[in-house]
Formats: sequence, structure tokens, C-alpha cells
Amino acid sequence: MKYTIKEILPGQIRVEYEDNSWAIVPISPNSTMEEIDHAVSQYDPDFLPSVAESINANISIGLERVSVQKIEEPKVESPPQVLNQNINIPQISIAERNFNNISLKTILMADYFSSLGDDRLRKDINNKIQAYVEEIGISSDNILSQLNGIDNDDIMALAEAELNAEKFWK
Repeated sequence: MKYTIKEILPGQIRVEYEDNSWAIVPISPNSTMEEIDHAVSQYDPDFLPSVAESINANISIGLERVSVQKIEEPKVESPPQVLNQNINIPQISIAERNFNNISLKTILMADYFSSLGDDRLRKDINNKIQAYVEEIGISSDNILSQLNGIDNDDIMALAEAELNAEKFWK
């Protein structure tokens, strides 16, 4: 539904819709027009649920109750049940264990220290990744071909289409 911005307030705008309804819509100071349209749509009468969907069937006028704070009881986890003592647990190689221990935080820290001229952490991470990649025998081509079943040519075509769409909207 069409809307008109009637007032600009700190962190929000007041809009009026073409059916003469209005809403105060929270927006951030750097919102794009598309983000503003989306925020306004959250209050648009065309997109709001019907009155029947909005009414709680558990309550009625005149119902008297006592307010009580709900206290969450701690969840008690039952111990795991062992079904078979002869379970073969796969062995994790040192390369895989080292690779699994690399967190995003560690990678970001390595990049930070590299920007300051200290490449030791970055080199150590790269060595662990290289050992893991060699152990399982993967390549970037293998990974790219498995991404959603898309091959390199399809990826290039999608990227080109996205760039063309970007140029169209500018």
C-alpha cells in the first residue's frame, strides 16, 4: 500500500497510508529506502494479520486472574544410556583435530596480528589447514562444484547476472 512520510522523529518516522491509517515506524539513521519500505510494511494494514488471528482465545472480558511470575525450573539432563559397549568410535586424526580447533576468533586475531606485521599465528593456521586439506584430499574446485550442485560456469553466470542487476538498479 502507498504511504506518505508525515513526520521525521529521532529513530522513527510517522507515516500515513492511502487508507488514512497511520503508524509510527522505528528506523535507524542510516536506513536505505528499501529498508524503510520494509519497516513500514510491518505496520501496513495490508500485511497485518486479521483481527480474528490477533485475538487470544484463552482470555475473555471479565476474566479475573492473579498475576504470577513464571519461574523457569532448571532442566535436569538424564545421563546418556549406553546401548552397546562395543561401539567403534572413529579416530580423529591430529590434522583434523587441529583443524577443528581453529575458531573464527582465532582467524580474526591472526588477521589482526598480520596487519601489525606479526604473521606467526597466520602461518600456523595456514599450516594446520594445509595438513587437513592434504589429508582429506580436497581442492577449491571440489568445494566449488559441490556448492548447491553448481559448477564453476554456473557460479560465473550467477555472478555476472548479479552484477548486471546491480548496474540496472543504479
